[in-house]
Amino acid sequence: MKNTYNVFSEGDFVLSSLFFAKDNPALIEDALIKLMKRKVAGIAIKTVFFNDIPKSIKSLAETMHIPIFTFSNAYMEDLIICANELLKSKLLFNVFEEQIEKLINTMTIYRIRKKQYVYS
Repeated sequence: MKNTYNVFSEGDFVLSSLFFAKDNPALIEDALIKLMKRKVAGIAIKTVFFNDIPKSIKSLAETMHIPIFTFSNAYMEDLIICANELLKSKLLFNVFEEQIEKLINTMTIYRIRKKQYVYS
C-alpha cells in the first residue's frame, strides 16, 4: 500500500526520527518532499539514525519556506508535551482576552448610557 501522506495537513508541524528509512536512506528524500508538498509548517528531525539531510531537501525547504530542524539532546515526548502546553496556554490566553474585551465593551456601553441619562 502506497503512503499518500494524507494524514498530514497544511500547517502541521512534523516530528520524526526517520526510523522508517533506517535501513534504506533513499526513502528520506521522497518522504520529505511529499511532506513539503502537503505544505506542512515545519519538520523537526531527531538525529538518531541520520546526522544530516540531503542538500537537495534543504534547498527545496528553503524555497518553500518550510523550516527543517534537527535535534539530538531532547526526547520527542518532551517536545510534544511542551508544544501541547504552549497550545493550551495560547487557547487559555484567547479565552481571557475575549472575556476582557466583553467586560470593556460592557463598561463602555454602561458609560454611554449613563452619560445619555445625565444629559436628558
